[in-house]
Amino acid sequence: MRTDIRRNPLEAGPVPPTDPVAVPLRELLGLLRPQRPVLLVAAVLGLASAGLALVQPLLAMRTINAMLLGQPVASLAIWLVFLFLAAAVISGVQSFLLQRGGEALVLRLRLGLTDRLLRLPMREYDQLRTGDLLSRVGTDTTLLRAVVANGIVNAVIGVASLVGAVALMLWLDWFLFVFAVASVALGGSILAFVMIGIRRWSEQAQGRIGLLLADLERALAAMRTVRAARAEDREAERIGGRAREAYDAGIRVARLDAMIVPAVSLSANGSFLLVLGLGGARVASGHLDIGQFVAFLLYVSFLLVPLVAVFAGGSAVQKGMAALQRIHETMGLDLEQTPDVERDGADDGNGPPASPAGPETPALELRDVHFSYGPGREVLRGVSFDVARHTSVALVGTSGAGKTTIFALVERFYDASLGTILLDGRDIASMPVDELRSAVGYVQQECPLLAGTLRDNLTYACPGADEDELAEVLRVTNLDEVVDRLPDGLDTQVGEHGSMLSGGERQRVSIARALLPRPRLLLLDEPTAHLDAANEAGLAELVRNISRSCTVLMIAHRSSTVRAADRIVVLADGEVTATGASDRLPAGASGIPTGLLAEPRREAVPVD
Repeated sequence: MRTDIRRNPLEAGPVPPTDPVAVPLRELLGLLRPQRPVLLVAAVLGLASAGLALVQPLLAMRTINAMLLGQPVASLAIWLVFLFLAAAVISGVQSFLLQRGGEALVLRLRLGLTDRLLRLPMREYDQLRTGDLLSRVGTDTTLLRAVVANGIVNAVIGVASLVGAVALMLWLDWFLFVFAVASVALGGSILAFVMIGIRRWSEQAQGRIGLLLADLERALAAMRTVRAARAEDREAERIGGRAREAYDAGIRVARLDAMIVPAVSLSANGSFLLVLGLGGARVASGHLDIGQFVAFLLYVSFLLVPLVAVFAGGSAVQKGMAALQRIHETMGLDLEQTPDVERDGADDGNGPPASPAGPETPALELRDVHFSYGPGREVLRGVSFDVARHTSVALVGTSGAGKTTIFALVERFYDASLGTILLDGRDIASMPVDELRSAVGYVQQECPLLAGTLRDNLTYACPGADEDELAEVLRVTNLDEVVDRLPDGLDTQVGEHGSMLSGGERQRVSIARALLPRPRLLLLDEPTAHLDAANEAGLAELVRNISRSCTVLMIAHRSSTVRAADRIVVLADGEVTATGASDRLPAGASGIPTGLLAEPRREAVPVD
């Protein structure tokens, strides 16, 4: 069962913390499986470096005792310097391997999340917040880098170093060890509780960052609306509130994080002072020689490094677990059926047999189609109509009649609740979505363009198109003169969302983009919405020309578009109320906007 991460875009309350045990540690370890070779080498190097560091106090003890006895110490001093340098070099190599392993983990996660986010069912995009998803790909994956770079391996090495130091301290003087470890254990027990709080508040901080980015993305995507409504201050206040919430949660994490090093330092320094006093007394009483005493003090000082590594590693793991929880939620979202899965089940014999596509087979046919976005929200009720090949059909109806929903069902952004949709006699439910969408071109009313060049946008659905094919669609859509005026022709940057082009130009680019792959069926959602009078008349002729080689189904709100169609289908409240040619439909038929058929041109009515 997947976790629901949808949230109301206007919700101002904090995100409730997720159950800390929802994602077990074994999932984090499983995530690191591809990095095991690098982590293993880094662990071996880390243990070697720690081993060399553990030997240094013993070598120092021998050097001091040799000096007290008047023995030569040159060779011992050389070995001491060599061990110090070797430990430093090995530690540097280990750190690089861990950083590289962390970057590899982040890359793998980002590739996986990106691939997943691009393949969700359309209903998920309608409900999820884009900014929050972006934070999961960016911020949360970065936190998991620290699990590799500063977390698990260093924590394991720290534990091994502590075990080695403890064993050697017991060997040197068990009496001093008891007092030393008592001081350290007190600080360790306090920090164990700190780890729990770090994970909980880290997850809340990440959630608030997600909401911050979601609100910022919402405002930036509608900046003209924000400016026109003079809402800059309100949006700044809203986004600032999210930023302050993220700040507050981050401060709580920082406060807990800040306790780690001081607590460890106090424990280690307290232990050092205690050992210094008691050890001096034991040296004076003859129970301990000077060399052993110095070695023991060095081990007490040495404890600080592995203790910090253990607790800092634990902190990184707790933050990583919080990030993994959010990534786990995203990876648990349902996927749209992939073409391979659908192809495997397309001919299982359980579905209706595909009809042979003869000359009389409609290009598109809807049979008793029902659809609901949710309980009590039935949008289509028993819709049936067909579109003959190489004709143009206009869908007409008032706002909310279900016209755009029909387009969404034909494209299989959603699947019909009941009924059948046939493309050239084939049930689209049995077709791989890639095959279906390569046969159907779709032009949205808002005609979205992507940041990049005009060429990038035109060839988006057909990357392999050559110059002749581009020239043909430019001519058909009357874009050739526009391209000639642009400073860099087809390689001109169109700006964010095509902001460098006019509304009519964006509309024609969208139509050209849909035509380039040569679809068998073209869906046009109010193609005249952004066109002036001259281009509107030209589009009517364009529709007639296109329909000679490509079937056209369009949503129409202007009389010019309606009159360009060979046939009209009228929708009202999710039902077909009339069909026929424009000159044979009564102007007052249910579902026909007032005046649509009476005048050659009207202003557009609201689109559903």
